[in-house]
Amino acid sequence: MPNNATMSIYGLWVHDDSIFEDMSLPDDVEGSLVVAKILVDCFDLEILYPDWDFMKTAIGVWSAAELPTWERIDRLQYLDYNPIENYDRMETETTGKDRSLDRKRTTSDAEKTSGVSHTAQENAETTSNSENNVSNSAHNVTGYNTNTPVTDNTDQSSQSGSRSGSLSGSSTANTGSSTDSSRDGTDNTTEGEQENLVRNLRIHGNIGVLTSQKMILEELEMSPQINIVNYIVESFKRRFCILVY
Repeated sequence: MPNNATMSIYGLWVHDDSIFEDMSLPDDVEGSLVVAKILVDCFDLEILYPDWDFMKTAIGVWSAAELPTWERIDRLQYLDYNPIENYDRMETETTGKDRSLDRKRTTSDAEKTSGVSHTAQENAETTSNSENNVSNSAHNVTGYNTNTPVTDNTDQSSQSGSRSGSLSGSSTANTGSSTDSSRDGTDNTTEGEQENLVRNLRIHGNIGVLTSQKMILEELEMSPQINIVNYIVESFKRRFCILVY
């Protein structure tokens, strides 16, 4: 039975360990871990390209083409979810009102006070009094024993006189002064009212389509596939190793 020599990726790596230096990986994936996993899992598998230079170039081209897929899978493995829930809905409701009122009022008041200016009517009064001369004379009285009138009283008194006077006066009221006053003003008023209400609602759980046990089994089957290191190693194996035993 002929003895056919084979070449593995481990043999090429031993020849020159820089064969993986052109391999592109997601930022948070440790390159040394990926290389070690490839060497272990593909240790006994024959390599498709035994030429070291060509194999190094092929690894660089393959990894660059697969990088977008690896990055998406890398994000999936850190996704936070409950594996036994199949319904998860989140709602955000924002309600509010915003009202603004601008009001402008202009006022103008004018007041004029005029004092009535007048001069009181001059009052002039003249009072004059006069008394007529009074003359009292004796009355001639005829006596009992004679027909010849005789004087009853020989005393005569006379009173005569005159009194006159005048009273005059005048009054003048003060003259009032006229006063003008005015007032102008502008009242600017801005009123605003704002009210916002944010309501977050989350509904989640099992709506009964699948049992929790069934969802746990599906989670266990899926978990190895979203392990980014395992995914890269399996991709390398399918692409560069001969899987015919």
